[in-house]
Amino acid sequence: RTKEIGVRKVFGAAVTDILLMISKDFALLVLLAFILTSPISWWLLYLYLQRYPVRIEIEYWVFPVTGIIVLAFSLIIVMFHAYKIVRLNPATSLREE
Repeated sequence: RTKEIGVRKVFGAAVTDILLMISKDFALLVLLAFILTSPISWWLLYLYLQRYPVRIEIEYWVFPVTGIIVLAFSLIIVMFHAYKIVRLNPATSLREE
């Protein structure tokens, strides 16, 4: 993706546009993973908790809060790494093989 960012910078894309484009791609992947894995994890937790004589209920708010936290951490990490690449000179990123 370094070369892609370099090409976009050469063609005049703003830093914020590049960061938003990259973060949007990763946010969609994280949300898709969350949507696919939440029901599976709820079911596995339910089966696991059934082994104990004193049972607790799985609260409904646990999964959305977890999804928001994971999304926030992933966006912070992606933005940090993308910002480091965006600050590079596009000529160097395009010259590397």
